[in-house]
Amino acid sequence: SELLAWAGFGLRIEAVRAAYTAKGGGCLRAEIEPRALAGRRLVLDQRGALQAVRVRAGASRLPPRLAVSERATRTLARTLWEARRLEVEVEVLAPKSTTPGSWLCVEAVFDHGRAAFAALGERGLAPEALGDRLARRLLRFLEDEEGGVDALSAELLAVPLAVAGVVSRVSAPEVSQALAVSLEVLAAFGLPVEGFGRVGGPGGFEVRAC
Repeated sequence: SELLAWAGFGLRIEAVRAAYTAKGGGCLRAEIEPRALAGRRLVLDQRGALQAVRVRAGASRLPPRLAVSERATRTLARTLWEARRLEVEVEVLAPKSTTPGSWLCVEAVFDHGRAAFAALGERGLAPEALGDRLARRLLRFLEDEEGGVDALSAELLAVPLAVAGVVSRVSAPEVSQALAVSLEVLAAFGLPVEGFGRVGGPGGFEVRAC
């Protein structure tokens, strides 16, 4: 929701209840504000300077003595500091849930771009290992220096930008197969969208004026 709001969409999402297993039971509350976006231009091609690194973690229905969120965020922060002297803003949550589980998310905020990486906790995987894994994913993105957003963010932006008619150019260090398929479907419906680059390599998409 923050990514879409940052891109100009009037959207707020609140996680009322988390769900970690196939049993489901999660709940999201969304508020969508009508907003005229046609004619707006959005360029997410050069990310610019790094402004902040934000870390959020949550655990539900797990013994407090395990300190899952604290251990994961502590390791993530330490890995980023040791690698690039990056300081992070940390928020630890305890969302309501009908099932036990945990999650971790790290977001990099740039002058003109965003990147976020998230993962669920896994049985048998130490929180420290999860924190280190996400930190290294962010470090790879930072070292690449190509693309305004990460691969998943490009996927998430393609459909709303094309449907809303926002003239835009979005690039990422890697074009995912899911993004390539989305662009093919959008083009098949006559929307003025075109991809560039190749799957597995750097690239992105453009939404042209109608």
